[in-house]
Amino acid sequence: QPLADRLAERAFLDCFLPEEQALPRSAEQFSQLIELRRAELNAVVAKISDAMLSVFTDVHGVRQSLAKFNSPLFALAKTDIEQQLSTLLAEGFLQSTLQPWFGYLPRYLKAVVKRLEKISGAVERDTSLLRQLEPFVKAYLQLLARKPLVQIELDKFKWMIEEFRVSLFAQELKTAMPVSTKRLTEQLEKARKEAG
Repeated sequence: QPLADRLAERAFLDCFLPEEQALPRSAEQFSQLIELRRAELNAVVAKISDAMLSVFTDVHGVRQSLAKFNSPLFALAKTDIEQQLSTLLAEGFLQSTLQPWFGYLPRYLKAVVKRLEKISGAVERDTSLLRQLEPFVKAYLQLLARKPLVQIELDKFKWMIEEFRVSLFAQELKTAMPVSTKRLTEQLEKARKEAG
């Protein structure tokens, strides 16, 4: 599906059928909903377009920066960042990433840029921080591989991991929620119970 079509679909859903909006049950309700929110559409399109432009720009910057870190010293960090990018920008992310997380994507990518800016003179520190993160990333990927039918708690765990990354590698960008290893452990248990 062309990017323009995916952007249009995302804009329509965010404007007319956000997550908290009950689905219309009749043609009349649908028409009323369209009329009620029609004036908001241009602003929603602009917001999504700006977010996507920021995402593409930051991903390009991250890829360029990663290419410079060729020493084996940076291998762990590079592997982790590449895994992070593949998780954040998985196929279909434009449709599947709910709000508010979709709006946070640029901040998560800026956190990667900040991490790369700091890593040159502090590889050991980066590795130490990564060790705190690794068990949660590994657990998330294991649960995701089981393809659970319901993923509410698992999705929350995913975004808590991203907020934890911000707290570890780019504190200056601030987190959107309180996050710690204790909170992540508690959320992981919820995700495991959900997955059965």
